[in-house]
Amino acid sequence: MQGANQLKEAVVTPLQKQARLMRELGLSRRQGEVMALLIQGKTYKAIGGVLSVSENTVRSHVKKIYAKAGVTSRMALLHLLLKSSNAPAEAKQPVKPVRSRSLT
Repeated sequence: MQGANQLKEAVVTPLQKQARLMRELGLSRRQGEVMALLIQGKTYKAIGGVLSVSENTVRSHVKKIYAKAGVTSRMALLHLLLKSSNAPAEAKQPVKPVRSRSLT
């Protein structure tokens, strides 16, 4: 029975991963909502529609999320989310921001 409890504790859901990253980055509740929709692949327009805000407001939130995460793209943010959730919770270190390279 103890092994089952340990396995249960080791399983982390995608929402738990997002919540952990939000806390580690110090995101506001609204920034967390934007990040959740952003990593689902939603467009700025779709995010604005879901949250009842303008695309410019979404853009502003995304800039702040990227700055706090130390990334410059949606893919780098997703990579950070995946990377931050690979280690078991008790062995977690603070998340180090990942810089994506610009092709320009």
